[in-house]
Amino acid sequence: MNVFYIPSWYPDPSGRVLDGIFFQEMARALVRHRPEIRMVVSLWGQTERNLSIARMRFLLRHPAAALDARPPRAEIQPRLVELYRPTWSWRYRTSRGNAESILRANRQSFLEARAECGAIDLIHAQVSFPAGYIANRLGEEMGVPHVISEHMSHFPFPQFANGREVVAEVATPLRRARRVTAVSRALASQIHERTGVAATVIPNGVDETFFSPGSPAPTPGFRFLTVATLEPRKGVEELLRAIAVLRPEAGVRFQIAGVGTQERAYHGLANHLGIARQVEWLGLLDRAQVRDALRACDAFVLTSRHESFGVVYAEAIACGKPVIGTRCGGPEDIVTDQNGLLVPVGDVHAIAHALGVMIERARRMDTGAIRADFESRFSSRVVSRRYAELYAEAIGS
Repeated sequence: MNVFYIPSWYPDPSGRVLDGIFFQEMARALVRHRPEIRMVVSLWGQTERNLSIARMRFLLRHPAAALDARPPRAEIQPRLVELYRPTWSWRYRTSRGNAESILRANRQSFLEARAECGAIDLIHAQVSFPAGYIANRLGEEMGVPHVISEHMSHFPFPQFANGREVVAEVATPLRRARRVTAVSRALASQIHERTGVAATVIPNGVDETFFSPGSPAPTPGFRFLTVATLEPRKGVEELLRAIAVLRPEAGVRFQIAGVGTQERAYHGLANHLGIARQVEWLGLLDRAQVRDALRACDAFVLTSRHESFGVVYAEAIACGKPVIGTRCGGPEDIVTDQNGLLVPVGDVHAIAHALGVMIERARRMDTGAIRADFESRFSSRVVSRRYAELYAEAIGS
């Protein structure tokens, strides 16, 4: 089965910007676990050639990253190739983000993939724009069916809506897809409400060999970990205010990993609330550092205002750690009574109470049971099997 894979987001070559890392990891896991699948990933510079304000800010901080380049063809592992045709992109409302040029680049990559692999059986688009739009156009031209995995939440993003109407560039590819998947029940409901399309819920998978329980040296006290971009939507302000309400004992510490536009403001808020000594700011961590921090903590907490899925919760339970999350979309599909606690979005006192309960309960929770629950629902092996089944259904239909 030959699959042409189009991700709307993808990590940049420097490895410093991880947008779309779960798309990259999914492709590698699918090919690793499913020997019947060969995959060609189509890249045009989804991150590094995007003319966004965020990208410009990043390059000001890391000018050397502008020199990083991808080869036009890279064999990542057996049966997995990345093809790269550099093309600029920008915001949708200006000439649809240069979608026609991106389509031309993908058409060339598709023809190269077909010459190398033989017939392409399926196009898999990650997110309905631009990838789904490209998949729909290519599929019509080449006579190949497409499937779309949607991660856009709340669905659709504001730039893709005209009042209650979803723009055609998003709605049409979804309606013409052989299958549509969503990473959570909440997102599937939003898609159906706005487009009438029924989506199958398939979560993001997590590498079960990389994210696994470790054996860190025991530490005194109790350690919470948060991993998030330091932006308002991640609810770090509410967490800091909850810590101030709880006023935990001196041995309780809160490690917060991540960077973002609110970094200085959150540091100032911690000082203002009188909790600076109990909060440790870890900065930007790479994947191995995140895993090691998860292994070393006693519990994970992320009080987001909204999540389409929340893969870091799944990474935490992969490491056998209990979690605290909010009822904000995705965490309701991950957090259970067995592995953690859910609280209302923005409820500082409920968050403070959950922190207190977790300090009391965490070390009595069954790490093995938390890990087993993860393996049955979110391991890359299980998620890859579900996608392989979906591919077969889409091609067969």
